[in-house]
Amino acid sequence: MNVFRAKRNHDLESGERELREKNPAPVFRVINVRVFTEHNASSKLFRYHARPGYGFTEAAVDKYLDSIADQVEKLFPNQEYNLVPLGQAHFNFVWIGPRKNK
Repeated sequence: MNVFRAKRNHDLESGERELREKNPAPVFRVINVRVFTEHNASSKLFRYHARPGYGFTEAAVDKYLDSIADQVEKLFPNQEYNLVPLGQAHFNFVWIGPRKNK
């Protein structure tokens, strides 16, 4: 997994590259979220790439997960899904069956 901690800046006067700490917390270059359809027959991969030299913080990963969870809730209101973390920025929404009415 690629983890970036700094942003590259170019010093125009000397022409040297310089790494400057922008965020001391680990950031992630790619977020992968796979959503499986009913009976896990097929899947859709949501992949978010950061710009070169940048990355996603854990807060940004949570924001994207909330967004995808809302989309899954809208598209499949009668189905139940379970979030399975696979890595630090890799997740699966796995279909577990029809939603039981209370």
